[in-house]
Amino acid sequence: MEAAVGAAKIAFDAALEVLFPKKEAVLAFENMSPAEFAAAAAGPLPPVDDLGAVDALHVLFPYKRAENSVVKDAVWQIKYMQNARVAALFAPTLEATLAAILARASSPFLIIPAPLSKARRRVRGYNQIEFTLSFTSFAHTHVRGNILQKVRHTDAQSHTDSRDDRLENLAGAFRVADPAVVRGTTIILCDDVYTTGATLHSMALALKSAGAARVIGLCLAH
Repeated sequence: MEAAVGAAKIAFDAALEVLFPKKEAVLAFENMSPAEFAAAAAGPLPPVDDLGAVDALHVLFPYKRAENSVVKDAVWQIKYMQNARVAALFAPTLEATLAAILARASSPFLIIPAPLSKARRRVRGYNQIEFTLSFTSFAHTHVRGNILQKVRHTDAQSHTDSRDDRLENLAGAFRVADPAVVRGTTIILCDDVYTTGATLHSMALALKSAGAARVIGLCLAH
């Protein structure tokens, strides 16, 4: 089902391009193969000082380098334009990273996308990381988008500067719908961008309070 939706979205996007041509910068990386995109996006990742409640963190690409904003532009296209071609560019690296994590998992596991509040979901119309995960084979088996809920709408994290401010902004924002589902499991918690780690930490706290054995963060960019 998810693959069919993705294919339909790509066809719909192609039809829109006839009416509303895209900017050259967007077309440039849309026309890349996944391997070309991965090569263009690769680079050294910023250090992470404090994972908080997260047990381990995996990041695919640096968010922005001085000479290259391809990942930042690509994430923006997924987050605000639901660009299926761009989401598909992340899929092979995302799939390989998930497979490597799961090969080492010693307990039952679930893949959980970072949830949006009902208000944000209503405005945007979709969850960008759940959408990106739909281009991997794990979407059919292990992705559970209804387990972790954002029960309190918050200001966008980009509007707050420090980690402490972001943690305060997210206090009490997340809840596990059915604790029995996560009890004793390893959770691969997926988000689009890692900045201070406040969002992953807050989500991991909710999951561990509900009984999750381990929470591993996986982000498209940092």
